[in-house]
Formats: sequence, C-alpha cells, structure tokens
Amino acid sequence: MCAALIICLALPAVAQRSCFPRAVMIKALNHTHNEAVRARGVVANGAVLEVWQTKDGSSWSLTFTNPSSPRVTCMFATGTDWEWLVWFVPAPGEDS
Repeated sequence: MCAALIICLALPAVAQRSCFPRAVMIKALNHTHNEAVRARGVVANGAVLEVWQTKDGSSWSLTFTNPSSPRVTCMFATGTDWEWLVWFVPAPGEDS
C-alpha cells in the first residue's frame, strides 16, 4: 500500500483520488516529499481541505479528510511550482 501511495504522490497534478489512512498519508507527505500543511479550511460538508507544500514551493499536494471518515485522508491533486498570491481586498467603504 505504501508503494502505491508513493507512486500516486509522484504523479503530476491529477484529478483522481487516492485515499489512505491519515497517518500513512501524513508520513508520506512529511518524510518522503518534505511537505507540511501550509493552509487548511473546512468546506460546506464539513470536510477538511489541506494544502501541503515544500518550503520552496517546488512541490505541493491537495488533500481532504471527510468528517464521516476522519482517519482517512484522500489525495485530490499534486503538482509543482506552487505560488501563493497575496493581495488585500478592502471591505466596502474602506480605502484601498
């Protein structure tokens, strides 16, 4: 199973999902790919969406964990050259 995870994580951005026990997924992302969680959010159905990235952005992974199966995390996509775009959008009535 671990070999399948490593193969999956080595693929370029993919639309397929591969699910593994959360502990296995975290270990692969942390230790094999040197990625750490850089952003996390909760979507409408309560699933947790996480962006994993290397410090230099050379690789990234997008995972989600469904609240009905919190011990299973699914890989949604992987890729290279992640770039954070930071900008400020003023609230209505505020000066930019």
